[in-house]
Amino acid sequence: SSDIYSFGLIIILVLNGDIPFNESISEVSNRAKNSNRYWYDLATKAGVTNSDDFFQRILHRRQKFRPEIDEVINVLNGWIDDERIA
Repeated sequence: SSDIYSFGLIIILVLNGDIPFNESISEVSNRAKNSNRYWYDLATKAGVTNSDDFFQRILHRRQKFRPEIDEVINVLNGWIDDERIA
């Protein structure tokens, strides 16, 4: 699950050109846990609308809430199929 979190950061870095925060995961979690707008803005900036839930889950503080690698691959394939990323 820590690999999924790290991969999530890499996905965001590739799509956005930077990571979305410089704080620890607990600080991000506290700032973003009650703000769906935070995740929506992150997905929008990445150019992959309707992916805010995915970003929230892949960077979730608790490992048990992070997606499995199969789901991550399916989401990435969906983005490619939808031509949301090139």
